[in-house]
This record gives sequence, C-alpha cells and structure tokens, in this order.
Amino acid sequence: MECGRGTIKSILCNEKYKMDIIPVDIVVNTLITSAWHTIYHRSSSLRVYNCTSGQMNPITWRQFKNLTLKYSRESPSKYVTWYPGFTYRTSRSLHKIFATMYHIVPSVVLDAYLLSTRKKPMMLKISSKFYDALLAGSFFSTNEWNFQVSTMKSLTKAVNGTTDGANFETHFKTENGFNWEEYVRCFNLGVRQYILKDKPTSLVEARKKLKRLYWFQKMLELLFFYTILRIYFPYIYNWTYKLFQ
Repeated sequence: MECGRGTIKSILCNEKYKMDIIPVDIVVNTLITSAWHTIYHRSSSLRVYNCTSGQMNPITWRQFKNLTLKYSRESPSKYVTWYPGFTYRTSRSLHKIFATMYHIVPSVVLDAYLLSTRKKPMMLKISSKFYDALLAGSFFSTNEWNFQVSTMKSLTKAVNGTTDGANFETHFKTENGFNWEEYVRCFNLGVRQYILKDKPTSLVEARKKLKRLYWFQKMLELLFFYTILRIYFPYIYNWTYKLFQ
C-alpha cells in the first residue's frame, strides 16, 4: 500500500528470489479441503500441505515490483504523497543510508513544519513504524525456500474429481486462469477503494496529482545533480588541469 503511495523508497530484498505469496482464498480453501482429504483419503503417513506459490505459480520480487509500480501509477490514489518508485537493496548498510535519506529526513522536515504551525508532529513516528515493519519482513525478502508440493497436487486432483470441487479452488496455475498481473491490478484497486476509502470518481484528479508529483521529482533530481556538479566541478577541473599540464 505504502509503495503505491510513494512513501517507501528503499526495501531490503533480493529481487531475484521468489516472493512465495498466495491469495487468501486459496489458503482458506486449502484449510477446508485438507480436512476433507485427510478423512476421505486416509494415509498411513503424516501429510503436510504446503500451500505456497513458489513451486506452483512462482513470481519473483522483481516481477511483483514491476506490476505494483505499473498499476499504482495507472490507478493512483488521491492520497499519494510522492511519485511511486522504490529500489530493492541487498546491502543493509546501503539500505540504512537511503532509508535515512528518503524516509527519515523528509519526515523530520515535515514534523518541523507541523511544529511551526502548532500542529502535532507525527511523520517521524509513522516513518519509524514503516522502517521497523520493512526490517521485520526482511528475513523473508532476503531468503528463498523450495517447498515440496506433492501433497498439494494430490489434494488438488482429489478436489477436482468431486461434484462441488469448483467451489473450493486450490489450483491457481496459469493454465487454470490465474494471472499474477490481473491479481496485482485488482489488489491495487481493492486497496485504493476499501483500505484508503478512495472513491473511483477521484481517479482523474489523482492522476493529475501524480503527474505534478512526477515533474516535481524531476525538478528535485535536476537541482540535486546541479548542486553536486557545482560543488565538485572545481575539484574535477583542477585535477584534470594538473593531469594534462
């Protein structure tokens, strides 16, 4: 949600790894059908149902990022605070530097503004919560697991062989109609409407705001590079002059 609003700019993650997320309705159906499967298809050995996507219909962190950015820019919320865009980093040191630069420093500036207008500062506290949440999830975003899904395949086959199996879908492969791109698109629209309480009628105004944020970001980037150039150009000039003198 916060990635779509532009408030998250750096995430500790290995983008090549599989994300291993799974739709909640698949999990619920697996809980129900696994109980049925255990009773009506008894086995002498202990069954473990690994309800995961990594071996069934994998998606990497990089792919999920690209889809998230695509649809958060296509259908932005009017509550977007910055142009959506974030970077995965595997280095904890680099992540801390960029998180401080993009998350902490702007929060301090905004809190200073709130204090100057006699309002309660809150941005640093919110930003710290986001940082802690990202850090807690970094164990999963910097590791990858390969779960055995033979029992899940057996379950899916048994469910599909029943008369009401269509009501308890556990098979979410591409050939069965499941598509990650459509899932992320609907997920983004769902967050926009039901979590942020942003009505569909505000989409036109939200896109205008996003466009303004885009050009504002570009102006800041130009200003930043211009400042760096003004600071370091004399040193570079003197160094090259002495080198070729």
